[in-house]
Amino acid sequence: MANVTLKTLEAIEKMGMEGMLVTQGFYKTIFDLVLKQNELKNGDDWKGSISSVLHQSALSVDPEVIRHAVIHFTGNADCSVVTFQTYYIKVTTKGYRAGPCGDH
Repeated sequence: MANVTLKTLEAIEKMGMEGMLVTQGFYKTIFDLVLKQNELKNGDDWKGSISSVLHQSALSVDPEVIRHAVIHFTGNADCSVVTFQTYYIKVTTKGYRAGPCGDH
């Protein structure tokens, strides 16, 4: 399966409301996968910091898409997505609470 790129998602989003719903759903799916791995270490506090390691084959998306999805749902641009050992992606961010949208 080919990687989904940010450029592809931006093109879909320009198709109107239906396109926006598709991309929002896609970003939500990616964010849920990131949170699922985070919960194993940090409990279910989705507003807290995120540190997840994902196997790249489970996602088939460009790392920039993962970064965009995490920023979209946390409102925090301080997000790092790094590929290592060829098959793994590490996602870290201070999370929603530490960002401009946070409840601090």
